Amino acid sequence: MMQTIKQLDAITVNKIAAGEVIDRPVSIVKECLENALDAGATSIVVSVQNGGIDQIKLTDNGHGISKLDLPFAPIRHATSKINQIEDIYNTDTFGFRGEALASICHCAKLTIQSRHQSADKGYEITAYHDTISTPEICAHSTGTTIDIRDLFSDLPVRRKFLKSPATELSYITEIVMQFALVHPDKDFTLISNGQEKINSKGLYKHEHLLVKFYGKN
Repeated sequence: MMQTIKQLDAITVNKIAAGEVIDRPVSIVKECLENALDAGATSIVVSVQNGGIDQIKLTDNGHGISKLDLPFAPIRHATSKINQIEDIYNTDTFGFRGEALASICHCAKLTIQSRHQSADKGYEITAYHDTISTPEICAHSTGTTIDIRDLFSDLPVRRKFLKSPATELSYITEIVMQFALVHPDKDFTLISNGQEKINSKGLYKHEHLLVKFYGKN
């Protein structure tokens, strides 16, 4: 009798796991916004192309990632949030498993540019599947830029379940507005295909944000 239960290869396992975290562009935007806020960012700019299907770029002014830490950022279960199981009961961050960037690079091409607040220069890495480049010097102010391109390009079954770029953009717009309302003391900007869609800079009261996003009625 032939063996019917087989262990999947690592790349297939990681792609399946990535799909559990990332199901459409707005999932990536949400995860990256949470990472930026956990990094202490007060200003976050999200730029998307084609509803986030072709590109999602998020830049923040948080404390940044050091050269030593950069290669570990896209590795599954590599995290700065916890050290042992007990820590999950005391964490006050959005997440703690180190899953977001690891999942993203298994379903899209990922570039991270960052400059740690204690460093005098920035560094860049690229990651795709299990291949992570070594850090190289780049020009960057304190903070981090996450650039994601070609979502699900090698997972056509998942890509075909995405809706139109306009619909995907509407999901992204809604999540950015929700983050802005929950964090009125932070500046959020959303740019789509080069056009500014949201800018909450200077609007630090809920009533002003509500009118800006949803109108007076």
